[in-house]
Amino acid sequence: MIKPALILAPVADPLTLAEVKQHLRVDFDDDDALLTVLIAAATTHLDGYGGILGKCLMRQTWRVSADRFNCQTIRLPFSEIVSVVVNYHNSAMQEMLLADTEYEVLEDSLGAYVYLSPAFPNVDLANTKNPAWVDLVCGTENASDVPQSLLLAMKMMIAHWYEHRSGNNPNRGLPAGVETLLARHRKWRI
Repeated sequence: MIKPALILAPVADPLTLAEVKQHLRVDFDDDDALLTVLIAAATTHLDGYGGILGKCLMRQTWRVSADRFNCQTIRLPFSEIVSVVVNYHNSAMQEMLLADTEYEVLEDSLGAYVYLSPAFPNVDLANTKNPAWVDLVCGTENASDVPQSLLLAMKMMIAHWYEHRSGNNPNRGLPAGVETLLARHRKWRI
């Protein structure tokens, strides 16, 4: 699988500045810029293709490119998929939409994948790099739908980084308890 590309980023973070300030018991605005950066860092650490969870927290769209349809499966980088659209360029370089009756989204121990129908005709693809692609929408629509244990882990990470922002932290890594909170949400690749 080629590295997926983020097509449409989430419009909001799972945590707001107000929620983080309440958790930290910060009642002044002097550190708002720093806290906003820490919220983004915690989100990036967990979310999307580069995140350690292997899933999307908030609604976002990713594109997975393929160089051919020579097998019946196209592996996807995430589970918990909201929707999928499969497109390709034919030999005349026309963009074509694959009918949703020609495939289904399934999941096995390796994760989610698009399974092309056995009746799917042999398509003459364009002679270009990655003539086929899958656009997938993943993640929750609302921050209130993100599991509370993930939000708590993010708050703990942000609190730890805020407290040790000088970089003189004798305890490297994530604070105690965060790994436990994240473990049940992590998608392990086999």
